[in-house]
Amino acid sequence: MRLRVWRAAIFLTLIACEFSTRRARAESATDYSVGIESYHELSLPNGLRAVIALDRRVPQVALDIEYAVGDALDPADQPGLAQLVGALLPKLGTRHVQSRERRRLFDAAGFKFEEPHVRVGVDTTALSLEVPAEALELALWVEADRMGFAAGGVTDSAVKQAEVSAAKLLSKAVTDPNSATPFWVGLGGAHPYGALVRPANFATVTAAVAASRLRFYNPATAVLVLVGDVDVQLAEQAIRRYFGPLPSAPIAQPTVARQATSPRSLVMEAAISARFAAQVWETPPYLAPDDLGLDVIAALLVRRLSAGGVCDKVDA
Repeated sequence: MRLRVWRAAIFLTLIACEFSTRRARAESATDYSVGIESYHELSLPNGLRAVIALDRRVPQVALDIEYAVGDALDPADQPGLAQLVGALLPKLGTRHVQSRERRRLFDAAGFKFEEPHVRVGVDTTALSLEVPAEALELALWVEADRMGFAAGGVTDSAVKQAEVSAAKLLSKAVTDPNSATPFWVGLGGAHPYGALVRPANFATVTAAVAASRLRFYNPATAVLVLVGDVDVQLAEQAIRRYFGPLPSAPIAQPTVARQATSPRSLVMEAAISARFAAQVWETPPYLAPDDLGLDVIAALLVRRLSAGGVCDKVDA
């Protein structure tokens, strides 16, 4: 059995189990705190939150930027727009540096260039990469430049290429037993997440539309996380220097169209070789004060189910 916990924290927390025909051997829960010496947090006036986790086991730094923008914010007439923007993000240049020049910058500094990986979820879009510790300041400058100025690099040809990638991901999610799509269907069309299950429509997405949408991906919607062999003082200075001057604007999250007045259950059938069970709860908005507590509860549930041998694999 596989347990999956999706953080759809604006509207719900969903815990889902996929049952196999055989009982699996218990897996030990991963302790993500191993090697972490300390945590440091800072917030900038423009709304950017940053977290630095110091871990000196290897001379590398994992950099992750998570925006509170995902599928749930797609306009009604442009489903799939968040996926399209996710496909665009790694490819766009800015007025300061073209996309192909990023590799040259890293090569000139003696580091291997890594194109960031982008994950688009219901509530979030995350951009992540790993760099040598010595290359962290250069990586921070590149990502701050991308955050602040990527909208200026959008072209019609780039949008067309991103449409192909986004359409493939969306079509795969409908039939993928590892995706959350079956559960969003169960919520129904009156719920913002249930309404997400619809064909992508990029007919009206021009370069201007995509560029306008990229302005949602700004410091006020972002959390920057650094994990690794970090000089904390220098990293904080670089974050303030490169991200601090960026323009910023909060965005309005969607509201729940209808709330269930009592618990309800439903039965779903799908042409996939798996059995599912799920429970859904209303939760506070994403990154609200109570949101961290939900993460702790989810982690405890995952670890207990895993330790008890209930799951083949646990994803959270």
